[in-house]
Amino acid sequence: SDSESTPGADSSDSPTPVVVNEAAEPSIDPPLIGLEGFCPVLLHDKRLWTAGSEKITADYRGVRYTFASVENREQFLKNPSLYAPQDLGCDPVVLTDTQRAGTGSIRFGAFFDDHLYLFQSPENRDQFKQNPLKFSRIRSALRVDQVEGTRFQ
Repeated sequence: SDSESTPGADSSDSPTPVVVNEAAEPSIDPPLIGLEGFCPVLLHDKRLWTAGSEKITADYRGVRYTFASVENREQFLKNPSLYAPQDLGCDPVVLTDTQRAGTGSIRFGAFFDDHLYLFQSPENRDQFKQNPLKFSRIRSALRVDQVEGTRFQ
């Protein structure tokens, strides 16, 4: 039978991802990578765009996040809803206007009330900034398998 290990691989340097289970959610294979692989903790706390390590991950609401350090992952796990983008990374303007989930881009993000929102365009981001309460109060029962374009590209 084929061996599961790869030559030279040390199992200790690839910890298994930590799963935060809010509800029984469908697992997606391969998992979606949140924030295009940037560390959500450094982005939130220091506003730094820092690439996370594929070896330091945590899954939250069907999305896999990567972290710059184990400490960042521990911080995330204490309060994942603070660090993960709102609305599963979907554009809140599109959600409000069309009731459809469309993935926002990390190129068009904004913080409001200490939470990160992602948008599909700078126009949507500007519209949000003019009236953030209108767009941030909707809390749909989004699941990641309902989101269009969920490859977070």
